[in-house]
Amino acid sequence: MFIHAHQAPLRRNVPATIVRVEQCAIQPDGSADVFMTPMAYIWLEEIWERPGTGGLVEARGVRMGMDSSESYECWCATGGEGGGWSRLQGR
Repeated sequence: MFIHAHQAPLRRNVPATIVRVEQCAIQPDGSADVFMTPMAYIWLEEIWERPGTGGLVEARGVRMGMDSSESYECWCATGGEGGGWSRLQGR
């Protein structure tokens, strides 16, 4: 399992997804094509860079409640259109 967070900057209370990697193909240029299945949604709590990895970031999070999970899933499905995640949450 991995945490997939696609909002920058990564910081406390940013939403993220716990995913299962189904397939990963590393390309000759070092990029990767990764197919993932979402398993759960979380709020990031702690974020740190693992030393000596060239920028690999690790994190810990708290699982979202059902209402937040459903809203976040809808927001992700629409590509984040219409004002951003914070607008959905009334922030």
